[in-house]
Amino acid sequence: MEKPGEGKIGSDVLGTNVNTTEVSKMLVDLVMNQDHVAQNWIKFLITIEAGLAIAFAFAFGRVLPNWFQTLAILVIPVMGSALAISLTFIVVRERQWQNHYINKFNAVAGLSGVVFPTKADDLGSEVGKTGFGAISWSVIFLVAVITLAWSTAFVVAWKHITELSLPSEWPG
Repeated sequence: MEKPGEGKIGSDVLGTNVNTTEVSKMLVDLVMNQDHVAQNWIKFLITIEAGLAIAFAFAFGRVLPNWFQTLAILVIPVMGSALAISLTFIVVRERQWQNHYINKFNAVAGLSGVVFPTKADDLGSEVGKTGFGAISWSVIFLVAVITLAWSTAFVVAWKHITELSLPSEWPG
């Protein structure tokens, strides 16, 4: 009598007849790898955003030439928002791949629900059709807050620049 997770699987799961123990081990490794990749992208997002915030604060002080300060305090918020949104797409896609591998693991005969919980509404066979989990929604919320903060910084910078460039303040 075979134990759950042992034996052969058909070509409907991974395209070949292989031992389910090997397949399950490979899929768990892929799930763990995707988790590490997503974590590293989140660390990168936080590091980049912190660096841009420091650069913005530095540029907002009157340490730089006026033309460079104007350029910096307008470009940095746009870059911050664009990078946050771009990196969020990457993180969410990595999480979808992880979900895809979990679904593949649960599709192996005898392994459904053994290691990873199953949700009937989240068993999409394509990566893009898998749902968003709690971590993906948390990252999306974080980036919405970051984008709102950068938008506010842009508005403040714009008001700061327009107040400095009023004709009444021009030398002459």
